[in-house]
Amino acid sequence: MKKQHIGLLVAGVVVGIAAFFVLSGRGIGGYPYVCADGTEFRVVPAADRSSITLSAIKSAALFSEKTLPRVESNIGTMYVADGVVFFGKGEEVQFITAALSTVCHPASGGNIPLNWGQ
Repeated sequence: MKKQHIGLLVAGVVVGIAAFFVLSGRGIGGYPYVCADGTEFRVVPAADRSSITLSAIKSAALFSEKTLPRVESNIGTMYVADGVVFFGKGEEVQFITAALSTVCHPASGGNIPLNWGQ
């Protein structure tokens, strides 16, 4: 009986923490990506995936932190704003700016990557 109470308490704490992050607008966590050209960045999706925030890890001179809204696409998940395009299909993403176009993959050792759809 006591083990059941502890399990319920732990489940309640986990749900409470998740609700805090969703309700406070902090999204669902960050995911590091590494690109073929050496660019590295972190993707933080909004809780409802209506937008993502990109922040540079390496090659920061190429872009600053930027929030991209989701746009409709029949061929995958796409976020676009201010000359930056982030297109995802499966775990692979295409990152495009005026200065570069590169293919990126989840960094090893990072959080479990998002699947952007088939």
